[in-house]
Amino acid sequence: MSSSSRPKYEQIKDDLRLQIIGGDYTPGQSFVTQQQICDIYDVSMLTAARALNELEVEGLVTRRRGKGTFVAETTTVPRENDGTANNILCVVPSLTSGHVSNFVRGVESVCTERGFHLLLADSHGREDRQSQALQRASAGGVDGVIIYPVEGAADHEAVSRLRRADVPIVFADRYWPEISMDAVLLDDFAIGYELTQALIRRGHTRIGTLWGEIAATSVRDRLSGHLRALQEHRLPVLSELTALRSYVPLNARAGSSVLAQMLKAKPTALLCANGFVLASATNELNRSGVRIPEEMELAGMDEAGPYDALPLTVASAAVPSYEMGQRAAEILLDKRIGSHDEDNSERVVLAVTINLHGRVLDPGPAVPRRSHRRPARNPAQ
Repeated sequence: MSSSSRPKYEQIKDDLRLQIIGGDYTPGQSFVTQQQICDIYDVSMLTAARALNELEVEGLVTRRRGKGTFVAETTTVPRENDGTANNILCVVPSLTSGHVSNFVRGVESVCTERGFHLLLADSHGREDRQSQALQRASAGGVDGVIIYPVEGAADHEAVSRLRRADVPIVFADRYWPEISMDAVLLDDFAIGYELTQALIRRGHTRIGTLWGEIAATSVRDRLSGHLRALQEHRLPVLSELTALRSYVPLNARAGSSVLAQMLKAKPTALLCANGFVLASATNELNRSGVRIPEEMELAGMDEAGPYDALPLTVASAAVPSYEMGQRAAEILLDKRIGSHDEDNSERVVLAVTINLHGRVLDPGPAVPRRSHRRPARNPAQ
């Protein structure tokens, strides 16, 4: 539950708070202990104690000397004069990404300005945890939901529950195509298209693509942009270079297999989904003896991830993460005040910036680069 923008005790408090108002605990029930919080969230006793203190101040739990902590008999949450709960839930797939953390900061800035309390749920990339968070939101105590969905199929049941509870929803970064809903997105097509154009202008005609997630609209839009650029330059679309296959940094064996197979097609550049994928690919290329940038140039579809990897790229996309959070919160709160009829959904697409870190050739006929070839070993050696 780490975040560069919010202390851990606040994140823990928000998570526990959401469980209480969502009905996971009944009034008077024994609550989690400081030690259990330490074990669950991997934090110190001081951090756990502060989270419990905050919940006690809010009137959600009570402490009884020698007996422990209990859910308050009558739980109270901050309310506006109109009697609403004054809470906005933001569900994200992970807080380890700088892109997601900046997005959350953008949401939080608007909520604070308008007097709303932000509840944060980290689904850790799991559909079941995401579904649980949305279910708690539909149970009450939440005025609206911003969801940055995990990759995978749409959760129709969760959306139906929220709609029946008259809770407005706004999607961020990606969306579920079969569900009409407000969304704030990045221009992902432009990311794939413009970065590919930049690589082609540098003379690359064989460009490999490395992905983290593969079952998300943002990923498919970036791939579409990449393919369009190849087609406009009449370059071959090779499945071994463009197939949507997950290259996961934490899965070294599977990742190595994906990149090792791709290198057989002799790419001279790699278009990497994000900084974490780029860093993992860099390590693997170094182990394989492929020199960067002499034999392989790299481009990143966002600038999140290890900062020491960014200088290795010849081009990267800077995405407006903070603005995306702000716009999503603004739309949600406006919908809460007015009508949030799904038949009148709004879709906002934010422009991205392509940063070029090396000399880029003027537009015109591409100057082909030779694919890297490893010298053949002399059997006699």
